[in-house]
Amino acid sequence: MSQISLGSLFDGSGTFPLAAKQYGIKPVWASEIEPFPIKVTVKNIPEMKHYGDITEMCGDTIEPVDILCGGSPCQDLSIANMTRQGLFDGEKSSLFFQQIRITREMREHTNGTLPRYAIWENVTGALISNGGADFRAVLQNFHNLTGETNHATIPEPPGQSWFPNGLIVGENSGIAWRVIDSQYWGVPQRRKRIFVVTDFGGQSAGKILFRPIADRDFAAPVYEKRITDPEKAKDARVWARVNFDNDMRSAEVAPTLMTHGGGLEGAGVLVEQKGRLRYLTGKEAGRLQGFPDSWINGLALDNTDPVFWRQVWDTWTSTVGQKRKTDRFIDEWLKAEPTETQLLKMYGNGISLPVAEYLMEGISQYA
Repeated sequence: MSQISLGSLFDGSGTFPLAAKQYGIKPVWASEIEPFPIKVTVKNIPEMKHYGDITEMCGDTIEPVDILCGGSPCQDLSIANMTRQGLFDGEKSSLFFQQIRITREMREHTNGTLPRYAIWENVTGALISNGGADFRAVLQNFHNLTGETNHATIPEPPGQSWFPNGLIVGENSGIAWRVIDSQYWGVPQRRKRIFVVTDFGGQSAGKILFRPIADRDFAAPVYEKRITDPEKAKDARVWARVNFDNDMRSAEVAPTLMTHGGGLEGAGVLVEQKGRLRYLTGKEAGRLQGFPDSWINGLALDNTDPVFWRQVWDTWTSTVGQKRKTDRFIDEWLKAEPTETQLLKMYGNGISLPVAEYLMEGISQYA
């Protein structure tokens, strides 16, 4: 059997490619427009190709892959967003349909063989957005790509919200969805996200997404496992797996790590150190997401391709409406160490690594 391959849309901090490599899956390419996360993955996975803007990609010309994954922007589906324009009207969340387009083009180009699997990740607000109609559209669009002779219509949810877990079984395909809270996957952070796994060529989606995790010792929240003595809990150094800097102390699991406009938000994302409160550091944020410290080491790059980075920055500035950066700016930026703001934004927008590993492990077992 040939090596399983992966393409990552809305790649961010490279969570899916990193998780894939842990299980012998080859990350072939990624799509991302933010320069800093691209810098991180270029340093860590230099063999992975970068395509940039998803709207400029064509599924019938890029390299076909076995797994096509992505977490399209969530701002228009998030409960924290009071406007909540939804999947269709939201400028950012509507990029989901670009993921569907690329998947369809690739499957048509490969006579329905690739990708075999699709993964979609988003906030749990997707389950109730527009009275459940948005998530129904997600399921319907993936189902329409399965190649089933009878493309059944996905019914409305029983109420105006979908159940947190579900499964659609076709004759030769399957779609499963599940709300996963990272704190039960070995990450000391309350982080609920919806994951949808589609198996276009078999019925393994449910097996992948509903596998027991007891053998991974993640059956209870990490903070409950690590702090076993109630009398010592308030003074215990929390979460040995995370190993916070400077003896960070707490007896509670961290709240969801989020970012807004490049800054950290979310009540309680402060740590107490020697009687004083301070903000979480970028390195600690990475640990909350399950990343190794080495992921952000050595980011002062030199002797890199100036044409590539010019394209990266031109794509980014044109997308967000900023002034074009000078060659000198780009050169100095490449050689600079990461800032706390860059790290907090990248990790806050990302996926918890152990959850991505759980999915890649499942696919490696059932593909």
